[in-house]
Amino acid sequence: MLYNYLITALRNLKKRLFSTIVQSLGLAVGLAVFILVQIIASYEENFDTFFAQSDRIYSVYVEVRPESGFGLKSTDGVHTALQPVLSIDVPAIEKSARLMGRELMVRSGEQKFYESMLFADPDFLDIFDLEFMYGDAGSVLQDPTSVILSESMAAKYFGDANPLGEVFTIETRHELQVTGVFRDLPPNSHFTSSITREGSFDMVATTDALVKIAEFDPQGSWTSLSSDNMTYVLLPEGADPQDFEEQLEVISAKYLNDEIKEYMSGFGLRPLRNMNLFLWETTGIPAMAAIRLLGLIILLIACLNYTTLAAARGLSRLHEMGLRKSIGATRRELISQLLIESITLACIALIIAVVLTILIIPVIGELIDRPISLQLLHSPASMGGLLLLALVTGLVAGGYPALVISRVRIPHALRGETGRIGKRNVIRNVLLVIQYTSAFVLVIAVMVTFAQNRKLQSGSFSYLRDHIVNVFRMSNPNIAPHYDVLRAEWQAIPAVELVTVSSQVPFEQRHNMVRISPVSGDESRKVDIRRIDVGEDFEVVFDLDLLAGRHLSPRYGEDTYRLNADGEYAQSTVNAVINMRTVTALGYETPEDAIGKFMYEVGSEADDVTYRIIGVAEDVNFLGFHNQIHPTAFFMPEEVPRVASIRFSSGNLPATLGEIDAVWNRILPEYPIDRTFLEDAFDDIFSIFQGINAALAVFCVIGVSLAFFGLLGMTVFLTETRTREIGVRKVLGASVAGLIRMLTLQISRPVLVAVILAAPLAYFAMSAYLNFFTDRVSLSLFFFLNIAVVVTVIAWLVVGIQAWRVANTSPAEVLRYE
Repeated sequence: MLYNYLITALRNLKKRLFSTIVQSLGLAVGLAVFILVQIIASYEENFDTFFAQSDRIYSVYVEVRPESGFGLKSTDGVHTALQPVLSIDVPAIEKSARLMGRELMVRSGEQKFYESMLFADPDFLDIFDLEFMYGDAGSVLQDPTSVILSESMAAKYFGDANPLGEVFTIETRHELQVTGVFRDLPPNSHFTSSITREGSFDMVATTDALVKIAEFDPQGSWTSLSSDNMTYVLLPEGADPQDFEEQLEVISAKYLNDEIKEYMSGFGLRPLRNMNLFLWETTGIPAMAAIRLLGLIILLIACLNYTTLAAARGLSRLHEMGLRKSIGATRRELISQLLIESITLACIALIIAVVLTILIIPVIGELIDRPISLQLLHSPASMGGLLLLALVTGLVAGGYPALVISRVRIPHALRGETGRIGKRNVIRNVLLVIQYTSAFVLVIAVMVTFAQNRKLQSGSFSYLRDHIVNVFRMSNPNIAPHYDVLRAEWQAIPAVELVTVSSQVPFEQRHNMVRISPVSGDESRKVDIRRIDVGEDFEVVFDLDLLAGRHLSPRYGEDTYRLNADGEYAQSTVNAVINMRTVTALGYETPEDAIGKFMYEVGSEADDVTYRIIGVAEDVNFLGFHNQIHPTAFFMPEEVPRVASIRFSSGNLPATLGEIDAVWNRILPEYPIDRTFLEDAFDDIFSIFQGINAALAVFCVIGVSLAFFGLLGMTVFLTETRTREIGVRKVLGASVAGLIRMLTLQISRPVLVAVILAAPLAYFAMSAYLNFFTDRVSLSLFFFLNIAVVVTVIAWLVVGIQAWRVANTSPAEVLRYE
């Protein structure tokens, strides 16, 4: 019986070849999107699983209090002082190791580059099993002067030669010897690539080497927190991470001081396989769940599209259904036949979907910079899952048409009448509402993310992003003494307007905090402020407007602070410029009220230093994106801060950059210049949100196209069932315009219901996304109405064209056999 059903199904599909092609392509697109989404989500959720002990490896993170204003729920880095106490306070942990990153100048022979070097504790290679080409994992990092390289890094410096024994000079004065070369890590590792950034895992030395190179305290620090400092733990077999998190709470209570606890609530463990998803986890955006849901929505729209088209096309089979019923076929047998056809068509669509996925995967992989591949065919279980997907899709898509078509009575079917098909339109309208609601939500999601991205692009420093070049490492002891000469020569370049220096430039996620009070020693009025060290003309380079007072200037002695040999202030009063947010936090009503007032550092060794407010600047979000505008104070140090910012006018950019580089190479030939555009700092984070918008746009185009195609199918279905009614109405004097209005309004009701349902759904979904941003677009009623009007008008056009065709049919053609 099943074989006969299958043969009949194939014959019917071949007989209606055009309809089969249209319906299978619609399903194939939905299935291809669904499969592709599952591949991408699975890839992102399974990073670092190639490590043998990956299921037992966790990274320690810091939980951030919501009131801290960081904009994140947790960090990816942790205090460097945590790992040394783990073996004492949590002895059940099998292994633990820090991995700390620093960008340093590396020289080998005549080659010199700035490299992102990593420094690891001894147990690191016991936790992560690297595959070594040269050297032995058990001994390669035993010597404090040893360094191991990735296969790519070894080739960069030494070609195909065995590099063991070769020597690197770090920062012109420290030497490290190559003791091992390991295979490059696969791209699906948080060490080399993540959603938030491109990583580097090419040069690893010991913690002892970091002690010598950067004067690092091997016991670490409980006050400094950086994403460059990671701590990994290897838990025992079968251990419950929750038990260890409870022990970490004891450590946080024991070692974190009260000041830190106001920002950090404790420590937690993040599974290694989820390290790549740090950004989404810590912002509360369920990105992977959302992308899987979007894929399911597209598949649902494709199924509903098939359903409406199948119901419409099924009207041409009424004679067949009536004839089969008249010779004894039961309704159950007819439903089985129609479902077999639907499942067969779904299997054909699945084959097309797999082919489409194979063809499009390289393009998608290049767009999202991920080496994804179709590995579903490599596993019998995956193949079974795909077949099950086709079965479910066929049943869902073909169920309603099978029930509708098989319900027609024999007399009506043999006369080609639709009977009551189309009269009971509740199910039909529900399908249309679901389909159109899904498409409308996608349209709103795209428009909201697009509007938010436009707002980010036009936010603070938008004009300056491609007019400022940042040169790093200015605070290096061998570079800082040359800053004045560099600045003078850079400013002599015709296209260069001004040069300044600072400890932080816009969009850098750095948090240098200091606690102050308007009353000396009064911690009850303390205010946590961001501290930024700046040089002369900082406010001009970055267009920082002044609300009251004056800017810092080296012409005034107390504007420049100095440090003694112990790193303490060499003067009792230091001038500062604060932003308006600080004015409010200190309790002053206007910027003018704050001028000349004093601030006092509390809770530190500098509480005997007085800060005098000499100026109030406008509020500007230096961190950008998800960060709030914080109380901020600007100071002018005697020492040169870390970044020089060169502002230039429009013109011949390559020539200007060449002149900037030439000045550096002439004055500091020993050091390569390390420069980037301010635009690059913005793009490092903004590219994530651009990717979200692009992905949503693709989903939207596919989903809306399928929805309108389904709407057209539903219109065909409706008009075909009412052809005789329309003929009678025309004979009785109904006008074409009236008939078009009648048909259009009937279809428009479920469309309008879909619009009403989609608006709140989209509002809540996109509000959760927008909550991530401090500076965000507002979701007004006018915004939703505009989108609703546009989408509804398009729907009317789709329906109106078909209604016009049917309304213009001659009554004689319809009623001549009545």
